[in-house]
Parts: sequence; structure tokens; C-alpha cells
Amino acid sequence: MPDDTAPKPLLLDAARRAERLAFFELGPEDAAALRAFGSAAAARVDQLIADFYAHLLAFPEVAAFLRAEPGRIERLKGLQRAYFLELVEGRFDERYFASRLRVGMAHEQLGVTPEWYIGAFSRYLRLALRMALAEHDPSEALRPTVEALVKIVMLDVSLAIDTYIYGGFVDRHVAAELERAARAAEDALAARARLERLKDDLTNMVVHDLKNPVNGIAMMVQLALRKAQDLPEAHREYLRQIDRTCREMMRLIQNLLEISKMEEGKMPVAREPLVLAEVVDEVAREYGPVAEQAGRQLLVDVATTLPPALGDRLLLRRVLVNLVVNALRHSGSRDVRIEGAPGPGSGEVSVAVLDHGRGIPPEEQTRLFEKFQSQPRSPTEEPLADTGLGLFFCKLALEQMRGRIALESTPGSTVFRVTLPTA
Repeated sequence: MPDDTAPKPLLLDAARRAERLAFFELGPEDAAALRAFGSAAAARVDQLIADFYAHLLAFPEVAAFLRAEPGRIERLKGLQRAYFLELVEGRFDERYFASRLRVGMAHEQLGVTPEWYIGAFSRYLRLALRMALAEHDPSEALRPTVEALVKIVMLDVSLAIDTYIYGGFVDRHVAAELERAARAAEDALAARARLERLKDDLTNMVVHDLKNPVNGIAMMVQLALRKAQDLPEAHREYLRQIDRTCREMMRLIQNLLEISKMEEGKMPVAREPLVLAEVVDEVAREYGPVAEQAGRQLLVDVATTLPPALGDRLLLRRVLVNLVVNALRHSGSRDVRIEGAPGPGSGEVSVAVLDHGRGIPPEEQTRLFEKFQSQPRSPTEEPLADTGLGLFFCKLALEQMRGRIALESTPGSTVFRVTLPTA
């Protein structure tokens, strides 16, 4: 039974052989020039072969291949001698093509890489040209021989490359590179997955271990404030500060909790008409005093005549709280503004949180919406002053409400614009 898995010989039909000869401009005049050179070349062929193999053996990798089995070099020298004499016969027929393709296929199957094979052709050509120069005076008579040698050797190179492609050598190298790249990608993905699991574990720990104690502190402080009429004003202000700090901690904890729910698809999101002015007023009433305590001002310009937005009231309020807190904490601006406007697109309405602070460098702007990313805007700002989850939460929340968030920032002006569909 024939072996269907054995590599089939590579052949070129008459039309493709003619096309290849035409491309290399090999014709009858080249055949005549090679035949004229043949008799002189036969007398020098042994020296050419000796010089050729001396060059190859100077390279350890090639030398190791040539000496891999006893007698290989002498056998190859004999084949090389026969090849050169065939080269100067000036026959470009089917038999010549087939013999060149067989040689190329043998080298490919032995694993000789293309750079060594083509480099050997280059050396062979130079030695042949030196032989031609030794047989002729440098004159016009030499040109046909030189051109013919160049053409025939380059034809052989092209046929060798055919065999490498046909035999799958290139495919094997590409496959090996792809396999290495795939392994590297798998390792990187596995490392990233491990890191994400660690972050998720941290999220769960923070939510479960901190939420109840912070709630307990907040309830005790609010109870104390209700019964603090007889306390000095300074003491009541201390209690109010503790209350604000508890609210801020609950905001951060809530970010962690809701991000986890949204990523798992377990976060219920309402879609109902919202009066933006009412939502913004709630945020201003709560965080206006926070701004004043920090020596800043929270200003509001949201008209009640704006079209109602479609979204989740509590979720939108928390988005605006995150943006206002970021502006108050990081910008360095003396005032923070909340402005409402129709658009920018048809059937949309937007709320922008603006400050006139230091701005955010362009290279940091796109990264701000990534998980666990934060950008201090002051050299003195404490590096751990934020979890780097606020803007990531805003992005996720708005996507859940079919809205979006955009950032425009230059030194002296930063705008976070929230856009929602109208109801």
C-alpha cells in the first residue's frame, strides 16, 4: 500500500517553468554563455569546491551539520561538483528544475535553515564569478557570462525557497513562534486572573469586615448629635466631623460592594424618569457643608426645566457624589460647580462636575476609569487617599443606566460630564 502521509514531490509544470525563466530573463544567449564557460570551469571546479567547503566549515553550526555522520562532507563535495558541471551545461529543462527542487527539498527536510542555505548560494556565486574573471580579461566579452551566472544561481535560490514553503518549513517556524506567544499570553492571563481573585478577596473582606462597624459608629454619633444640645459647639463639630467621616467610609465601602454586584450581573438597576435638579440638590445639601469645611464652595446650576433623565435615582446620586468628592479632595480648586444642560446628542441630557484646579495629565486621563486607578493632583496629596474605585464605579453605573461619562481636562479646568438618555 502506498504511504499517503509521505511528502509528495514538488513539481512545476511547463507553464510555470516558462514563467520562472522569463522572470529571471534566462534565455538561449545565457545557455550559450554558460556552455562557453563550461570547458574552462571544469578545469577549476575542484578548487572551487574546496574553497566553498572551507568557507562553510568556518561556521560551527554548519560544520556540526556537515560532520554529523562519517563521509558526509566527501559525498556532498561530489554532489556539489556534479551540480556545478550541470550548471554550466546551459540546460534549463524539466530535468534541471526537478533536480534543483529535489536538492532544496532534501535540505528543507534535514532542517537547514534558509539563512544558511541562501548564504551558501551567495558564497557559491562569488566563487563562480572569481573563476569567470580569471578566465577572461575584464571586457565586454565577460558580461554575458557574469549575467548568466547570476541569473542561473538566483533561479536556483528561488526554487530552493519554493521547496521550503512547500515543505512547511516556514509554517513550522511560524507555528513555533505562535506557540511561544500563546504560552506567554496564557501565563499573563493566569497571572492576571490570580491578581483579580486577590482583589476580589480583598473587596469581600473590606465589605464584610468594615460595613457593620462603620454603621455602628455612625448610628452612635447620630444619637449623640440628637442629645448634644448642652455640649459646647466645638464638641458638636467634632461629632459632625466623625459623622461625615463615617459617611465617606460608607461611600467607599458601597463602591466596592456595588462594583462587585455589577461585574457579576447581580445589581438591580431601575429605569425611571428623574428630575436632575432634585438629585443634584440632594448632593449639594449633603456635601455643601463638606466643601465649606475644606474652605471651598459647591455651586449648583441645574435648571428644573431640563428634560427628565431616564435612570436609577440612587445610582445616579452616588455617581455625582463620587465626582463631587473627587473634585473637592483632589483638584485644589476654590470652587466646584455642578451644571446641567440638554444634549449633547438628541434625546440626551447631561450633568457636569467642573473645577478650576490643577488638571489631569493627558497620559493619565484614559487610565482613570480603570479599576484601582487613581491620580493624585497635588505633590503633597497622600498616595493612599483614594481606593481608585470611584471613577470605575461611575463608569460601570452609567453603563448599567445606558449612559456614559466623559472627561475633559487641561491645567485650570477639569470637567467630568455624565450623559443619560431622556425619559
